[in-house]
Amino acid sequence: MTLENPVDRSGVNCISLYELCHRINRVLAANFPNPIWVKAEIASLQLRREHRYFQLVEKDQQGEKIISKAFASLWAGNYSKLRRSRGKQLDEVLKEGLEVLVLVKVTFHEEYGFNLQIQDIDPNFTIGKYFSRKQQIFNKIKERKLNRLQASLPLPYVLQRIAVISSSQAAGYKDFCQQLEEVRDKMDIHHLLFESSMQGKLVERDMLKALDQIECSYRSFDSVVIIRGGGGKLDLADFDNFLLAEKLAMMPLPVLTGIGHEIDQSALDLVAHHSLKTPTATAQFIIDHNLAFLKRLSIARDTLTSGVFQVLVSEENKLISLHKDLVHSGRHPLLQQHYKIMQLKESLKANVQYHLRESHHNLNSIEQELKLSDPKVILERGFSITAKNGAIIKNETQVLDQDELEIRLFKGNLRVKKI
Repeated sequence: MTLENPVDRSGVNCISLYELCHRINRVLAANFPNPIWVKAEIASLQLRREHRYFQLVEKDQQGEKIISKAFASLWAGNYSKLRRSRGKQLDEVLKEGLEVLVLVKVTFHEEYGFNLQIQDIDPNFTIGKYFSRKQQIFNKIKERKLNRLQASLPLPYVLQRIAVISSSQAAGYKDFCQQLEEVRDKMDIHHLLFESSMQGKLVERDMLKALDQIECSYRSFDSVVIIRGGGGKLDLADFDNFLLAEKLAMMPLPVLTGIGHEIDQSALDLVAHHSLKTPTATAQFIIDHNLAFLKRLSIARDTLTSGVFQVLVSEENKLISLHKDLVHSGRHPLLQQHYKIMQLKESLKANVQYHLRESHHNLNSIEQELKLSDPKVILERGFSITAKNGAIIKNETQVLDQDELEIRLFKGNLRVKKI
């Protein structure tokens, strides 16, 4: 066949596109006269004019390849009715990445094509699936003894340099900062934010990146804090992640979690050094820990002072007693007592000097340990911290041409641009 000799199709029996779509509509209506329950994963969800539009998918057994997908809709009026009957659990299950059981009416519109109209949703199905998967993750963590690694790390005497993983926009992060700000006049606590998504698909990627950055410069920090605001049970789903739990468990620094849930424990809570209920409680834990050290230091100082004083009083009493004995003794005993006094004097002098040296050495050691932990001292020694958008730079590959950098010095900051 050539363009010069086209085949004449004018006599071929054909139908219009509308007629084809109309027939498909009738076939589907005949085969699916009633709504049917379907289980699928929510791949995407969009809200427009109070209507909710979904892309539902089913993946293979490995959970990697999509083997089926369809569009679905939940109209605003039907959502309102379901919200009244299902309660707040409805919103908890309508999230990307969760598997849902939905009652759908199969439709095919001549203009808009195939669509599943959602009539009902069973939140218990999604919650059951979530807890089943969560238990599998917990079992895997315990089988590999990952929940014991963080507990074996010693907690520093003072927590002054904190690496925080959170979102700068999260209310929980602001609560954490406010709690530390209230004790600024009593103790100097520095915290550096490593920005991360705290909900949704990007949590795993962002948090692994933040943990890697902290691990590369772990000597600059005393501990890691992971915080976020509160939410429902399924809001913790992003933290029930084995890869994140494994990475957190193997961190060289003690990790504190405060993810804002009073009842349920996430996989990250299970492996953390300490798990706190809220960001505010996490900040208070740090404050109380530091106050406890200051109290121990004060007790040690008082004990040392009291001990030296008691030694002095005891030796003074011995001298007084010897003096009385000398007054009532003859010449020969007087010489003997004189020698004893000289010996006691030397012994007293040696004891006092020894206790004072030990006290001075202990106080100097404690003072030196505290000074060396202060970032200001590190900067004063000539070191600097280079950061881009709040993140610490560790190698040149992180910096592109024309990037603006902040160099933190002992006195002041510099802003430079790579050319």
